[in-house]
Amino acid sequence: MNRHRLLFVDDEKKILTSLKRNLLDSPYDCDYFSDPKQALLSISENRYAVIVSDIKMPELGGVEFLEKAGEIDPLPTRIILTGNAELSDTIDSINNAKVQFYLQKPWRKEALLKTITEAVALFDEASDKIKTISILEKKVNSYGAKVDKLEGLAYIDPLTGLKNRRGFDETFTERWLSAIRHKRSLSLIVVDIDRFKLINDTIGHSEGDAVLKKIAGAIRSSLLRPDDFAARYGGEEFAIILADSDKSEEVAQRIQQSVCDLKIQHPAFEAGFNVSVSMGISSTRPHEGKYQKPEEFFHVADMALYQAKNEGRGRYIISMDS
Repeated sequence: MNRHRLLFVDDEKKILTSLKRNLLDSPYDCDYFSDPKQALLSISENRYAVIVSDIKMPELGGVEFLEKAGEIDPLPTRIILTGNAELSDTIDSINNAKVQFYLQKPWRKEALLKTITEAVALFDEASDKIKTISILEKKVNSYGAKVDKLEGLAYIDPLTGLKNRRGFDETFTERWLSAIRHKRSLSLIVVDIDRFKLINDTIGHSEGDAVLKKIAGAIRSSLLRPDDFAARYGGEEFAIILADSDKSEEVAQRIQQSVCDLKIQHPAFEAGFNVSVSMGISSTRPHEGKYQKPEEFFHVADMALYQAKNEGRGRYIISMDS
């Protein structure tokens, strides 16, 4: 266990000599200073359990010295050595220097040791509280980080790594309100993997999951800006939000090409029949009030998707109602 370190400052050498003699056999490491400025320098370089100062010193008074010491390190217990101190000095030392103990000159050795022991105990108590608070803060921060991580995971589709339906719904509402506030456009692309049920029925769900991952990667790589948002809406359906953009058709074309480049053979058909996607696109300026709710706007893109399906799949349709 480390020994506690104490600091004493008094401009009278005989006082320091008396302190040294009284504390010669004490279980503490003690530093003695006649110059308060040198004492302050030592406080900035060392951790003291107790700081003891004479109340009246010519260059720097004890109250002011302990104030400065407290600014450097507020933890040590502070003791004032006093002869016949004025009441105003006593009040100042309590209010300004945060003094916890007084030691009357001349002192008895027993009184000195008792005061020092109580001061060290007070320091230990304060140190333990700070350690406890630090441990609690770390636990709280760790718990908070775990909660944040869990909350983040609640918005992620574990299979594809894209945001899930919950993440989409919240983001869609936020982007809708932002577009109204800033009077900007908003575009939506709804993507569906063609004949996906046949994939699961023919080669199983694990292979179907592999297809979902590849299509999700193609969608992610086709976005043009960091702010473009893609989510797995549910099953084999994906949704993309483009805020303040006129590139919705370009993004759809990039998705088409990326999926084509994957060359995923559809297991329910002959060789060369690859997996494709259909898409519905809608764009609007929400502040103009054509749609009262974002759900109405989504429905328009969804209807365009169904039109693409009905017209033969593997294509995109831009809604004429947007």
